[in-house]
Amino acid sequence: MGRRGLSEGQVVTLECAVEDGIERVVPGLRITPYDLPNACVAAYYPEANPLIPVGYHDELAKTPAYKGVPVRIRADATGA
Repeated sequence: MGRRGLSEGQVVTLECAVEDGIERVVPGLRITPYDLPNACVAAYYPEANPLIPVGYHDELAKTPAYKGVPVRIRADATGA
């Protein structure tokens, strides 16, 4: 959070960083500190489902790659 300049309770938008011409965003999320590995974020499903490209899946299990989708965090201008 500190490296990104984010603070607890701050409202952000997550956007999928897969460049396939389709915009995938989930706005209105609040930052909550949690002990995660470096460069990782966590979000609940089904709220975060819009971030997952249909073709982005585990090769063996053929299930959506929920744990491996790259995202960008964008601070919301309104803060509400």
